[in-house]
Amino acid sequence: MAHFTIDAYFEALLYYPQRHERLVDMYPYDPLARRGYKIGHDTIAFKLFDGKRPWSLTLPTDYYFPVTAQTIKIRIAEIADCSLFAEAQYLEEAITVFDNNGEPHIRRALLQADYTALPDFIRQNCAPKYRNNLRIALQNIALASRTLQRKRIRHGALSFHTLTFDDKAQLHITDYPLSTKRSNDHARLAEAALLLFVAACDIEAYKILLNRSTSQEEYQQRLRHIISAAEHHGIVTLANIAKHLATTVNSNTYSEAIEALACENFRPIPLLFSLLTTRYDPARHNTPNVIPYDGEEYCADEVVDFNECDEVFYSDNFVRYRKGSFWGYAHWDGKCITVERLLTHAGDFEEGRAVIRTARGYGMIDTTGHVVMNDVWKDLHWYADENIALAANDKDQWYIFDRMGRRLSTIPADWLGDPAEGFVVARSGKKFGYYSTNGDRLTDCIYDEAYGFSQGTALVTKGSSRYHIDTSLHRISTRDEEIVRKRELEK
Repeated sequence: MAHFTIDAYFEALLYYPQRHERLVDMYPYDPLARRGYKIGHDTIAFKLFDGKRPWSLTLPTDYYFPVTAQTIKIRIAEIADCSLFAEAQYLEEAITVFDNNGEPHIRRALLQADYTALPDFIRQNCAPKYRNNLRIALQNIALASRTLQRKRIRHGALSFHTLTFDDKAQLHITDYPLSTKRSNDHARLAEAALLLFVAACDIEAYKILLNRSTSQEEYQQRLRHIISAAEHHGIVTLANIAKHLATTVNSNTYSEAIEALACENFRPIPLLFSLLTTRYDPARHNTPNVIPYDGEEYCADEVVDFNECDEVFYSDNFVRYRKGSFWGYAHWDGKCITVERLLTHAGDFEEGRAVIRTARGYGMIDTTGHVVMNDVWKDLHWYADENIALAANDKDQWYIFDRMGRRLSTIPADWLGDPAEGFVVARSGKKFGYYSTNGDRLTDCIYDEAYGFSQGTALVTKGSSRYHIDTSLHRISTRDEEIVRKRELEK
């Protein structure tokens, strides 16, 4: 088997006078610096330029081409009428390369138009004034998914590098004939659509997502973060894409989800960056809700017949139902959501969260059935408007948690009131104080009585004094006090 060095290929590309006519006016990028090439399995791909646009020339590095000439010709013919694929042609006797023994070898090759890969395209167009290019690219990915489905064309190796764009944000799929991997094309397109959308909304969150996770567990965790943030900010289409990637679905459903996301308005999603960058340390928080569950997992039927249920309730695009003594969740089409617990009660979903009860206690799940807070709590309330949960243990000590099940308050209270306007009333013994919904203690428990905030003020009692405080927790002026009291009387 002949052996060729990279130098032999460079020399053939630069100096061989009888190259294929299609390559006469092309030259490699920076050949002296040995850049502009990529070594693959039995191939080497060179970046060429013809004065107008870039190209990739792929040559075999052994006697045998990884894909036969006839196969390449057939595949190129199959995609010739599909505008999504970058222009490609098979060049017979394209170049002569001399091996280390000085023997000449004719190397057939594949020449394909080259464009900007997805990550570089996003980097070049992430500024607000260029976001229309991201919108066009997103729409073209939706078109690609529908086209591949309709024409039944399979690429098999779509990635962030084979999905490329020209300067008009038109999509061009490259490396089709040389693909040896096999993957779900529609899932890869969904990932690309998700990245484009997040980049247009929050470039810092996109940078984190661009770094591919090192494990399936981390990948699934990121998807749950996206679902949580999207549901919190009301971006249902983005949440749906993440749910598709978290489960196995057919190509038809993928295409519909990508098309829906392509029509979604770009908007800030600050919670996503917060979730992606927050590292949870259970030792520091010492929270009982991180106790692993050692019971038996509850696996629901794949599809439930609501006519056979004892109770059925519809809310927030989900259905909760009861069969006998146990509860479950399902989509409106009857497809069940598998929950890792046997439920004695199921609460409504609000902003992607629902309170559940098992034989052990109360917990909280997300819309995929993943347990966000383990079922170890004596009482638990989820406040979707404030994006927090209040939970009590068996000692009647109350804590504040965020939507991901992270404990926010560090000092327990023996009672917490309903959150309002970013504040939570806390009681310790016979005294009251205030926490923020971020879990920060704003005041010590110094009041004899304290009530929730309404329109920027809250009523408190301290000794013989009864007055209102504002959101800075200072006593309001006498004039403002009169206005507030008058407003309360009018109610």
